Amino acid sequence: MSNIAPSTPTPVTMTSLEIVDFINDLRKEDAHAAGAAFPSQGFAKLEHSDFMKKVPEVLEERAGIFSATYQIPGPNSSSRTAPCYRFPKREASLMAMSYSYKIQAKVWDHMTALEEKLNSRESAALEQSTKPARVRGRTPLEQVKIINFVGDALKDVPGVRLGRIAAAKLKAFAEQTGLDFSDFRRALPPLPLDQMVHLNPTQIGARVGELTGRGKISGQAVNKILLSLGLQRRVEDGYVLTEAGTKYGEIHDYKAENDHSGLQIDWYESVVSLVRDNLPEATGKSSKRSMKLRPGPGEPRGAMS
Repeated sequence: MSNIAPSTPTPVTMTSLEIVDFINDLRKEDAHAAGAAFPSQGFAKLEHSDFMKKVPEVLEERAGIFSATYQIPGPNSSSRTAPCYRFPKREASLMAMSYSYKIQAKVWDHMTALEEKLNSRESAALEQSTKPARVRGRTPLEQVKIINFVGDALKDVPGVRLGRIAAAKLKAFAEQTGLDFSDFRRALPPLPLDQMVHLNPTQIGARVGELTGRGKISGQAVNKILLSLGLQRRVEDGYVLTEAGTKYGEIHDYKAENDHSGLQIDWYESVVSLVRDNLPEATGKSSKRSMKLRPGPGEPRGAMS
């Protein structure tokens, strides 16, 4: 057995300045693909000052952990210090996701590539100094660590169910180790009945139309109601769940026929009556009723008022 202590991989980080440049490069690419200039209407340039303001909103009390500074060059070789942030992979991805899932995926892939490049250099240096060389490929324990890392990162995404993450992790553990985790799987709580039906806004509109006799309600109208109720909010490439919305839906990935993929909200059956009760009046005028959320499954009456 070798008595050489295992090396600790150097963590890959991105500064707030690098993330802002990364986002602007992606927006510039999108603008050029659309035949538009950058910056222009629909393709705004992200300023570092605006990004800095958003960090405490997304990371809350943990934001200060990642505070850093950088030097701004001045005249006559002078410089001044200005604040910024330096994020590890998880927090960089969370910040990117606050703009869009597309940007989050790009940042995650970018940092993964940096990790692989750095790790390959460190592995090459280690192989030069130790014999025998490290066997290529990951061990089951390394695979389990990766699965845990991904699962822990997903826990902070609004609408992702912890029970589903646990089930997915157990399945992946079994595949990578060959061990039987069925006893652990049976220990997970069963899925509530109202969460077994998943609906998109168009399907919700059809259900509401059947219940009210007003004909099919458009998905666009349903999205407006869900926004007004504070169950979802807009991002650059669609909608994401709010904290209140996690009681009525969850996040799932999808892949379209054109190979376009991303994340979408799947709504539970319980949201149908909520949308129905908050429909605008048939005349097109807004209902005078104040919008209120019904208690979520298993919640006492008035828990969300």
